[in-house]
Amino acid sequence: MASAIVYCRVASGTYAAVEVALREQETRCREYARRAGLDVAQVFRDHAAAVDEARAGLKAMLSHLRESAGPGVVVISDGVDR
Repeated sequence: MASAIVYCRVASGTYAAVEVALREQETRCREYARRAGLDVAQVFRDHAAAVDEARAGLKAMLSHLRESAGPGVVVISDGVDR
C-alpha cells in the first residue's frame, strides 16, 4: 500500500477549539487516505497562521519528506489553505 503524510493546521482559537479542529481535519484526511488506498505513515500538526513560515509542524514535515520519505509519498491536507 502506498503511504501518505497528513498535514493539519489551525490558525487561531482557544486550546480546546484548536484541538477539536485539528482532530476533525485529521479524521477527514485519514478518511480520504483510506478511500484512496493510502496508508497514513505520519501526521504533522500546527497551530499557527499561514503567513508564519516558522511553523514547526510544516518544517518537520518538509524535513521528513526530504530525509525519510521514499518516492511516491502523498501529502494530504484538509484544504489548499492549510
